Amino acid sequence: MQKKVIRAKRKEDAIKLAQNTLGNDIVILDSKLVQSEKNPNEKLYEVTVGQNANSNAIENLQRTIQTYNKSGKPKSFDSILNSAKKNIPDNQDMALTNRLTDDIKFLRDELSEMNKRFRRIALPDFPDNFSLVHEKLRSLGFTVEHSESLVRKSYIKLADKRDVSENEILNVIKKDIAALCKPEKLKKKKQRLVLFLGGTGCGKTSMILKMAASEKFYGKQNVGIISTDSFKSGGYYPIESFSKISGIESRLAETVGKLPLIMEDFSDKDVILVDTPGRGMNFKNKVSEIQKIIDLLKPDEKILVLPANQDVDDLFFQSVITRLHGITSLCITKLDETVKPGKIASVMNEINVPVKALSNGQGIPKDIMLGDSSNVLKSIFDNN
Repeated sequence: MQKKVIRAKRKEDAIKLAQNTLGNDIVILDSKLVQSEKNPNEKLYEVTVGQNANSNAIENLQRTIQTYNKSGKPKSFDSILNSAKKNIPDNQDMALTNRLTDDIKFLRDELSEMNKRFRRIALPDFPDNFSLVHEKLRSLGFTVEHSESLVRKSYIKLADKRDVSENEILNVIKKDIAALCKPEKLKKKKQRLVLFLGGTGCGKTSMILKMAASEKFYGKQNVGIISTDSFKSGGYYPIESFSKISGIESRLAETVGKLPLIMEDFSDKDVILVDTPGRGMNFKNKVSEIQKIIDLLKPDEKILVLPANQDVDDLFFQSVITRLHGITSLCITKLDETVKPGKIASVMNEINVPVKALSNGQGIPKDIMLGDSSNVLKSIFDNN
């Protein structure tokens, strides 16, 4: 990023000089009063601005982070991902996947740095109770940016009240988190095809079995399960065993070409659940492999399964490539395997799609919950 430090008697003049030098798409990195080198008695505004002339993605990011909403949170950069999706060729290779991942990492680092500078310039020191709540959120696994944003909004909303308690602050914050739990908008269909995506070991297969058996989801309907994971040794075995016990029909598609035949066999099913191969971020042709299945099946839902026992940054990067496929909802698994469940709220805040289900154990189908606001809050604040 190209950076420049400009001084002027007024802050507005310094910004205008910067725009005249670098163009209108600058990012203000820092702003402070400094002593004039020529006249020690004179104070000048020193503005540090930045611009990257070589990256369209960074220019998009600059435009994104220049505008803050009332909470002080930068607008989402999902548009950058959507733009990146259009540039991915049919024959996706590992080098391009890695390059895209590096670009996203760079964007997040830039955004994090802007947040830090914005907080230092614009934010007040919070009273003790607000600081204690911030520490509580951090101990629960919320990201720094998300926890500070939540506390900042609660501080603004409760500004007119005196002697605000921690519980009052937390109640305001819980309402903001509940607002992240968007309802699904699904059209009624004679047959619904649901595709599950996620990394290796994320709990995709277990989630499918739970949803197939649970009356909260598809337990009362005629369900068929398709596994496309012939790569992993024994990948189909849990589904096959489940089918024998439950009577729910399942099939293994060793190749993509076999999917149309299986779909014909499942023409009488109300719901078809498709288990896709779990792949790590560095797996060659990860995107094109999944996209072939999507193009062939044209699923009604594309659900991203994320395990709560992973680091929040790993969860975000695991979601980067799959987000390019246009996921429609999230399923959060392994909530019983983390002491920092708050990370799921931060992930929801980043990914901005409805949460379909939460899983907090290995029991089928008992350890599954609807992804509504009540269960999300319970999983975060009452996770025993």
